[in-house]
Order: sequence, then structure tokens, then C-alpha cells
Amino acid sequence: MRRDATKIPTWRSRVLAWFDLGWWFPPTCAGCDSVAAEDRLCPSCDVRIFARPEPPIRCAPCGTRVDALAWFEGEVRDLLLRLKFGRDTHAATAFVNKLTARAQGLRPRFDAIVPMPMSPLRRLVRGFNQAEVLASPLVGATGAPMLPRLLARRHRTAQSGLDRAARLANLAGAFTAPRLDGVRVLLVDDVVTTGATISAAASALRLGGAADVHALVVARAPDQK
Repeated sequence: MRRDATKIPTWRSRVLAWFDLGWWFPPTCAGCDSVAAEDRLCPSCDVRIFARPEPPIRCAPCGTRVDALAWFEGEVRDLLLRLKFGRDTHAATAFVNKLTARAQGLRPRFDAIVPMPMSPLRRLVRGFNQAEVLASPLVGATGAPMLPRLLARRHRTAQSGLDRAARLANLAGAFTAPRLDGVRVLLVDDVVTTGATISAAASALRLGGAADVHALVVARAPDQK
């Protein structure tokens, strides 16, 4: 049974987050809360939520390839909103299998995993970075290190409500990267809308000397169809 996942986290997620009691409770499906073999999606939710696989897209104007698992709609949208604004990190387990499988199949191989950074102010307000939560399982699956501080991000006005041109202008100079000398980077984020944020981040990585930047996101906003 589908829940309204845009609201606050379930009682289970709150208890686990506050008291670190994950060892006490049996693993459950992030889609329906039924007991599962592991803390991911049960088979029926996995089939239903990811019924529409999406091909890679190109992120103009920088040309970075972006792989998206699904459209940002329905239960995928609900789960991501639970993660991002409800602080329900259990919701991220819905995407672990698909993210790791996609990352393991990428060619050429990447040297480092970089979650899309937040500005220090926005991270302080939110309390965590959802991109880091999504990226962390990829470390064990791929053997590549996660470098959450490789990219620095300055605070800017929120991107929501802006068109592509305004988003690109808003993010001008927002990202900086150190010298990378041929490093191949997998950039991980939750949602791609216009591609402006990925363009700005990838451009900063290439300016630092990255040999290749490939982006992997959970969802692609419908307005990119």
C-alpha cells in the first residue's frame, strides 16, 4: 500500500535515527514498510517503482553524461522528499541496488566518487547532505573512495523556481575544485532538473584537471523529457 511519503518520516525511521536502534528492528522495505530480507526494497516495490527505466541523457551545455534511474514522480519523488526534507535516511535504501548496479557497469571506470556538495550554510540548516547518503554505498560496491570535500560550494539563492539560464547564472563561480591531474570522477546527486547544477560542478572539476566527469542521479525531473 502506497503512503504519502512527502510528509514526516515514519515512527520507525524516527526511532532508528534518534536512538540508533537499527540493530534491534528487522530490516524493512523503504517503499511499503513490510519486513524485507535486507533494508532495501521488497521485490514487488522494486518492480513497481522502477517500472520505467530511463536512458542516459546529456547535460547541456557542459556535455557531461548523466545517468538517471527513474523520473522524479510518483513514489520515487515521495521517497526522495522523505530523504531530503524529512531526514528519513531509510528512504535512501530504496535506491541502493539500482545505484550500485549502474555504477558498477559504467565505463570507463572512475577513480573517485564525489557527492554533490551543499554550501556550509545549507548543510548546517539541513543537518546532512542527501547526496552523501546516496553515494556512500557505492564505495564498497565499486572500490572507489568517496571524497565529499573534493568540491567546495559557495552559498547561492535556492535554485527552485528558476529557469535554466537563471540557474546557470546563479551558480556562476559557486564551485571550486583542487588540482586533480587526470582523475576520473563519478558525481552523485538525488535529482537533475535543468542540469545547471551538474554543469557548474562538472565544469569546476574539469577546470581542476579531471579527465572525465560522469554524473549518476536517482531521478530526472519530468520537464527534461
